[in-house]
Amino acid sequence: MTKLIDVRRIAVLMLAGFLCGCSASAGSGSAQAQAHALNQADKFVKMAGKGNSNSAMHYRMRAAEQYVIAEKPDLAQQLLNQNFQPKNKKVTPLSPENSAYKQIILAKIALAKNDPEAAQTQLRAIWTPSKLPEYLKIKFYSTRSDAFQNSNRNAEAIQERIFLAKHITNQEEQKTNNTAIWEILNESSDETLNSLHASNSSNELTGWIAFTKITKQHEHDPRQMNEALSAWQSQYPQHPAISFVPENLMQPETTSNYASNAPTVRSYSGKQLSVPHKIALLLPLKGTSAQSAQAVRDGFMAAYNSQADGPNKPVIQVFDTSSTDLYDVYHEAMRDGAEFIVGPLIKEEVETLSNGSSPRIPVLALNIIPKRRAQDNVFQFGLSPEMEAQAVADRAWRDGRRNALIIAPKSAWGARMTTAFEERWQELGGNILASHVIQSQTNINKEIQSLLAIDSSEARAKELKQLGIKFSYETRRRQDPDMIFIATNAALARQVKPLLNFYYAGKLPAYASSSVFSGTPQPSLDHDLNGIVFCDMPWVLDAASRNVRYSSENGQFEQYGRLYALGLDAYKIALQIDQLTLVPDFGLPGMTGKLTLDSMQNVQRKLLWAKFKNGTPVIERENM
Repeated sequence: MTKLIDVRRIAVLMLAGFLCGCSASAGSGSAQAQAHALNQADKFVKMAGKGNSNSAMHYRMRAAEQYVIAEKPDLAQQLLNQNFQPKNKKVTPLSPENSAYKQIILAKIALAKNDPEAAQTQLRAIWTPSKLPEYLKIKFYSTRSDAFQNSNRNAEAIQERIFLAKHITNQEEQKTNNTAIWEILNESSDETLNSLHASNSSNELTGWIAFTKITKQHEHDPRQMNEALSAWQSQYPQHPAISFVPENLMQPETTSNYASNAPTVRSYSGKQLSVPHKIALLLPLKGTSAQSAQAVRDGFMAAYNSQADGPNKPVIQVFDTSSTDLYDVYHEAMRDGAEFIVGPLIKEEVETLSNGSSPRIPVLALNIIPKRRAQDNVFQFGLSPEMEAQAVADRAWRDGRRNALIIAPKSAWGARMTTAFEERWQELGGNILASHVIQSQTNINKEIQSLLAIDSSEARAKELKQLGIKFSYETRRRQDPDMIFIATNAALARQVKPLLNFYYAGKLPAYASSSVFSGTPQPSLDHDLNGIVFCDMPWVLDAASRNVRYSSENGQFEQYGRLYALGLDAYKIALQIDQLTLVPDFGLPGMTGKLTLDSMQNVQRKLLWAKFKNGTPVIERENM
């Protein structure tokens, strides 16, 4: 019999999903939202021409704020830098209100450019925020919270959100603020939570911290979760963490047809919510993929062993697929009572699964077949390089880049990365100016010259000299790109980036996937990568987030650490697939990223971003 989770556990977990959905809808990432913000900006610019100088400045600042929302911080900056005073008239100083508003907009511009320190500097110019009008207090506290959060100062960010809550009356704004509080607390370490609790006596903040600790501490134990939440709700009956949860999640339908010692079945929208009693793990433990499979297995079992023993802890059975037909192993696992299957790992076996009929029990494949047909009971989760290339395109677009260069090795992997980036970039509306394949590592110098049109510049100069024309000449690169995607491994990137610097492209924003980082900081080697922005999983970039110690038979973290993290998260997904299915935007915090489920039942990973500084990756938070 499958053991079933109390829906109060689901309510808490779905809370994160509703919050994540709220956060996403409030953002400015969609083309529709950007277009609306640009229209608003144009309207405010026109209104600015109809009033006195302070009135005009106020509307120009409203326009600048809309430009920031539309992800056009440079336009916002230009607007604020313009001379707003009519000709032949005495300069009128800004009113205190407009002066404060301007500082807040300048801080928002700094955040949009990923400079939280500059944002904090702008906000420090507002000495007495308590005297601001209410609408500016809301903008001030929310912006300062974002600045603190983007500097990894979560304790201060939470404090600002608590201050902000006192000034918000709009229900949607309250939900957005609660969303931000939940997300910051969820990503905070236990040390930060304890520090917050010790330094603050606010009943609201204490309730948030207690709520967060319960959801973290009892993640795999529904009974204890239920008991702890009941006690928490009694202690904080009016807490905002309850008020914005849909009521039908807190009052589920109950149908009990079992003996008194059996778990109660609870349903949501007619679907029973359950965790599997027995999980089968299908991996090729021999042959060419054995070491990769062992790393996944070790991570999976480490997650299992970290869960406290209890009635909801499943039984795990490992099956070797290296010398047996996939469907034979699948049916064997079914006969042995498996209620959920994790695997296979090899892409060819996942393709076999995708081409067959839908399995009778849920299967979490550990590889991703793009553009597959949808199948009931088949979920895909893997370390897809194509997904990372698409994430790079999304990040560069959010940063305001529009004209891209691509450089990749001559390999099947390089072709896949290039295609994935190009398709996503063009879908967003960006331009691919050139895509260069490195044919030989012995001739990279000339290939970089070709990509940057240095050779064309020198050829034109040579032609003019041959014509006898006297002129001063300086080698120049092409000026039309505003970014470059370096789709290579770390070793090749260490050759490419210094050449870009040498050929006058050192300031050209450079982006890469996780392949550019070996997984272990090596400042003496990686100083050549300085300036590159890249994505990677929390397990690699944020050692403090590792709730399980790396321990694998392979031993090599650089080569197998990411696969180990894949195993860790595969176990988490196996236990919580129902929640992900019911609320696709539901965000599971994982070691490989923030995990959500898309419409094709692929598990998407939202990665961290870092920038090489002094040869070391430094995590940077996007201003979303």
